[in-house]
Amino acid sequence: MIWFTVLKQILCRKSLPVCRKFSTKKYSHTVHLPKTSFPQRFKRKSKVALGLENQRQSSEQELYNWQAQKEDRKLFILHDGPPYANGDIHIGHAVNKILKDITNRYKLLSGHRIHFVSGWDCHGLPIEQKALQAGKTDFRQLSPSEIRVKAKAFAEDAVRRQMTAFKQWGILADWDNSYLTFDKNYEAAQLEIFYRLYEKGLIYRDLKPVYWSPSSRTALAEAELEYNNSHVSPSIYVKFPLTPEKLPVGLLENVYNIPVYALVWTTTPWTIPANQALCFAVNENYSVVRCNTSGNKALIGDHYIVGTDAIPALEEALDAKLTSLVKLTGKDLMNCTYSHPLTPARVHPFLPGLHVSMEKGSGLVHTAPAHGPEDFIVAKKHNLPLMSLVDEDGNYTPEAGEELVGQHVLTKGNFTVLNLLKQAGLLARIDDLVHSYPYDWRTKKPVIYRASKQWFINTDVLKHRALKCLKSVEIHPEVYRRQMETQLEQRPSWCISRQRVWGVPLPIFYCKDTGEPLINKYTTEHIQELVRQHGTDCWWTMSETELLPQSVRDKSGVLPDKEYVKGTDILDIWFESGVSWASVLKDFPEQQADLYLEGIDQVRGWFQSSLLTAVALNEKPPYKNLFIHGFTVDENGYKMSKSQGNVFDPVVVTDGGLDLKKEPAYGADVLRWWVAGHASNHTNITVGNSIIASMAEQVHKIRLMLRFLLGAVYDFQPASDSIPVSNMSAFDQYMLHLLLEHSKQVQKEYQSYSYNRVVLQTNSFVATEVSALYCHSIKDRLYCEHRDGWLRRSCQTVLYHILDVCCRTLAPILPFLVDEVFLHHPSHVKERFNVFHTVGFGDCVHWRNADVVGIMQAALEVRNVFNSNRGEVNPRELDVLLFATGELYSRFKCLQAEDVSSYSTLCEMLQTSHTRLTSHPASVPEDSAAVLQGTCELTGIMFLLYLAANVAKCISYYYTHIQMRAFIGNEILLESVIVTELFVHIGMCCTHVKLSDLQKTGHANIPV
Repeated sequence: MIWFTVLKQILCRKSLPVCRKFSTKKYSHTVHLPKTSFPQRFKRKSKVALGLENQRQSSEQELYNWQAQKEDRKLFILHDGPPYANGDIHIGHAVNKILKDITNRYKLLSGHRIHFVSGWDCHGLPIEQKALQAGKTDFRQLSPSEIRVKAKAFAEDAVRRQMTAFKQWGILADWDNSYLTFDKNYEAAQLEIFYRLYEKGLIYRDLKPVYWSPSSRTALAEAELEYNNSHVSPSIYVKFPLTPEKLPVGLLENVYNIPVYALVWTTTPWTIPANQALCFAVNENYSVVRCNTSGNKALIGDHYIVGTDAIPALEEALDAKLTSLVKLTGKDLMNCTYSHPLTPARVHPFLPGLHVSMEKGSGLVHTAPAHGPEDFIVAKKHNLPLMSLVDEDGNYTPEAGEELVGQHVLTKGNFTVLNLLKQAGLLARIDDLVHSYPYDWRTKKPVIYRASKQWFINTDVLKHRALKCLKSVEIHPEVYRRQMETQLEQRPSWCISRQRVWGVPLPIFYCKDTGEPLINKYTTEHIQELVRQHGTDCWWTMSETELLPQSVRDKSGVLPDKEYVKGTDILDIWFESGVSWASVLKDFPEQQADLYLEGIDQVRGWFQSSLLTAVALNEKPPYKNLFIHGFTVDENGYKMSKSQGNVFDPVVVTDGGLDLKKEPAYGADVLRWWVAGHASNHTNITVGNSIIASMAEQVHKIRLMLRFLLGAVYDFQPASDSIPVSNMSAFDQYMLHLLLEHSKQVQKEYQSYSYNRVVLQTNSFVATEVSALYCHSIKDRLYCEHRDGWLRRSCQTVLYHILDVCCRTLAPILPFLVDEVFLHHPSHVKERFNVFHTVGFGDCVHWRNADVVGIMQAALEVRNVFNSNRGEVNPRELDVLLFATGELYSRFKCLQAEDVSSYSTLCEMLQTSHTRLTSHPASVPEDSAAVLQGTCELTGIMFLLYLAANVAKCISYYYTHIQMRAFIGNEILLESVIVTELFVHIGMCCTHVKLSDLQKTGHANIPV
């Protein structure tokens, strides 16, 4: 300790002699610092960046075309569900397309040939409405052909804009052959499939209630609805007067001469005018009750027939006391009749109904066959007429009566009906009910059930076959299987006709006199040929004579005196997109994609329409796998909505907003990293400024890591400079082992579509194993070892492989970053390298080394104990004595053969000035700063660490040419010397001081 005290006093003297100044650059070349032209940050809007982007987009198309020719590779088909060409891109587009691209790029890197044809749904009401809104034109003032011209122009522009954005995001696809549903050949193929289904008896026409959108003036399918949980409907109880002479025998004696009413609950008062029956449950019990007390005078004193089990709930709902007078069975109501509450002259029956329950209402159900599916079934069974009193706009027709004609059923019409019931004394109670109600997903306005003649696909025939075929499909995640099965089981007949003009016409003619449809092989084939030549515009621009010429009439056996007119309906766009497999997969024998990847809304949409049509024609599903992702929500968990102002624009993420300080341009890689990290866990996908900023920080850390790796191998050529694994230090071998494990784990996550886990695994590996452990520990030998020394080349070999493997595992998610890395890669400076032109992830099975793992994990436990207890002290300022016995000592001996070393693997891992290793009990050195105790979990053996202050950290060494000055007194100890290895012996202590120690003291001016 005397020597340490003397040296400390000498070094701390303030009056040191001034020596001549020397050049800091004279020996800088002797320190091998990282060198790379790879920038720390990529400036999104710089000229260089824009130039690279153009090159990339061109090379991406070349890449797709190149790989498409590799017919020796296994084919992977991802069939693109077509987005609507109805406007600009939104964050949902980014989620969907980027997930697909990550999948395709992984498959490509795994040695597959990919088939991915992008598509767009170009028909339908969303586009028609947007086109008319843009021109501020009322569709009633335009001819069908004029509407179609506007809609097509709008769709074409939307496709162009969306395609541009998709390319900027790096989506790899066959852009030259995208499928568009308004393409002539695609339209003709639809007509062919329509007729094949019709020929099989799966398509029929019927008059039945369907979802009808008054705001769109068309029928809707279930998949075109969204449900508003805040919709308010009037909840009413109505008194239906019973016909006295039809009451059950014995009832009159018990109820005296007081009138008897059927008490009925409904939330659709507007359907009361179309009422034609009251339904009851045959197997339930009913009661005649008298209302003795109530807050509503209209109830008091009258007699009501209600379900016996419904009485308690009715008393609560009506705020009334009901006394039971007579017990009835459901069968007792079989022959009862009642007078219509608004038209007393109309008498209607009580009818049994399987849909009646006691859980809601009174146990009796108001039945209007034109406005409900269950009502329609009852009417059909009992031959009730279908009375439809509502037109296409949702207004009452003249048949509804003078008080109602022209009124909209959901607004003024509803209130008028309530007033009429009140005036008749038949409105027992009215409340507001907040509940879930179907809305038109395009106009965001409520829909109704309305009877109209439509064309349907008979799903009752198909659904059981579809359910059987679905069992062969792998669904990711599996939890959605039951939901999809339930949707299929409960699916009603699929209404495929729409009352608009922007779409594919149903190729059907109708007899002008009888209304009978005409469709057969000859009429359909003729229309198909016209569509291939002229597109579906011909249906509106050509006359019936051209569409149905005499030659076709003759083949069809049509009588000469029969006149036919063309229909005005178009096909449901879910049918259009649902048969896309027939066009996109037509060149493949199986006509089956490996994967469909869409949002959860497609469980009842495209997934089903594709499944039903494929099963109908091919008896198998059009896909082998389904991947289902969630919806995007803001950081508070709310759904994206323009009205709430929380819509998140992906263009702002990539290109920046108006204020680049608040909304910087992060580029496509950050957007892709967010999608991978958040969109593949199958739940709602959260997005917001803070989340994107966090993703940008993660990508930046990865970028800095890659930049360091590039700089570290600037003078490394793998062919000539690589060190065999067997000749590497245990630390280097261990790092290769970790690299192999990382690569295999990432590939496993890619294979299971768990891209969020790829992000988590990568962040952890880069931060912990690569940066904090390996790169931090090997800098001394990387910078200061002899350029071609095996220790330096060994760690460079490892760093080269880390760079290669990380680039390959990152490439599916961050293709732009990886592409930029290879532009600056020293091994590829003379070529335009594309990692996707190669196969594999750069790992080697021979890197796996269980023996080295056991040794290194024991050393890492020592390192953890050391680092967690040294506090803020620089480890290079400490000397370490490590005591261990038995197997643990043997493992440490593999990392440090000498008893005392300054350059062993153990020393490198601990980053200490020097390390002494012993298996003999040692007394605590008097200069120890701390004594640490730990137990190796692998062996169960205890170890001790003695930490002491390093007494000569001002003197540097390390196999390099160094000019240094250290002063003791007034004499120059060292000047302009070539130091190969310097040991300072002070007493019994042998201290090995490194370059970085000396620099921190300020006693030497040495470039690093």
